[in-house]
Amino acid sequence: MKDIKILVCCHKETERLHDSIFTPILQGAEFADDALKQAFRRDIWDNSGKNIGHLHPYSAELTSIYWAWKNYVKLGNPEYIGLHHYRRFLNFREPLNETDNWKCAFFDFDEATCRRFGWDRESIEAFCEGAELILPLSEQITDPYDWVTPADLETHYKHSHYPEDLDTAAAFIRETHPDYASAVDTALHSGTGYFCNMFLMKRELFLDYAEWLFSILLPLADRLPVTDPKYKGEQKRVLGFLGERLFNVWITKQAASGVQIKETQRLTGYLTEADKKHYQKTYGVEEYDRAMANSKRFAEEDEAARDAARSAEDGSCDPAKEPVPASRAARLFQKLFNRDRGRGQA
Repeated sequence: MKDIKILVCCHKETERLHDSIFTPILQGAEFADDALKQAFRRDIWDNSGKNIGHLHPYSAELTSIYWAWKNYVKLGNPEYIGLHHYRRFLNFREPLNETDNWKCAFFDFDEATCRRFGWDRESIEAFCEGAELILPLSEQITDPYDWVTPADLETHYKHSHYPEDLDTAAAFIRETHPDYASAVDTALHSGTGYFCNMFLMKRELFLDYAEWLFSILLPLADRLPVTDPKYKGEQKRVLGFLGERLFNVWITKQAASGVQIKETQRLTGYLTEADKKHYQKTYGVEEYDRAMANSKRFAEEDEAARDAARSAEDGSCDPAKEPVPASRAARLFQKLFNRDRGRGQA
């Protein structure tokens, strides 16, 4: 059995997963009000232990990565460590039939939803087989000026943020980590990229990544500096935006070194009524109804499959004579039941 821990970055109170694998961490705890601290009183705060919580306004989810790096033993020294966001999760099961990342949606954390996307130990362990680093699907990059014209990672950053910051970061990497010079060039000129700082990776890789990342970002905080008044609004999160691009540089280096990488869908949770209205406004009510119907259908098929498995287990029916309805979910859970029953006989 693999020991797996996935930190779930949260900055506001909302529905969230919390079990032996998924562990919420309150971001920006240094600046949170009393109500938010009370809501997360039993969870990890990014300003506890050894931390850089005071840099959260500039770093976003990177304060959680730092916390995991410096407090790894407190997490149980897991074999695999991951990072998700409160409404962005990786899919560890069959992919949704969607090409638009933002339409790869879920609407709750009900048991059926968790089974559908593999948010359980067995599914995650199975997905990890043969992989050292699991990432969201790489995305085709388009120019932020029109979100249509193909672009590379460098253009994507420079047309969204202060261009000189990326130049400063790239020069610093070449200066302090010359073995990454080629990876810098390759990643920044790539037409695809990984976004949102999401991952699940082996412990040794994570410790290497975190040490490399913060050996660059912490000096950059002073070099830029992040306290410059020019950083306003979302641009204040300059270290977070740079870290997102540096992750691509690090991934490029790992891929060239033979690290086994697997990709999967990034799912977006539309958990609140405001989120659901945003989905409807963006994609239309018909698309929203279709997505909700698919979610409901899976939940019903899932429940039917589980009822059939429970009935077979207590001897009230014969699965061979009363097969589970012929759907993907039902067939899967019938297969799981048969496998577990076989283990019991052994």
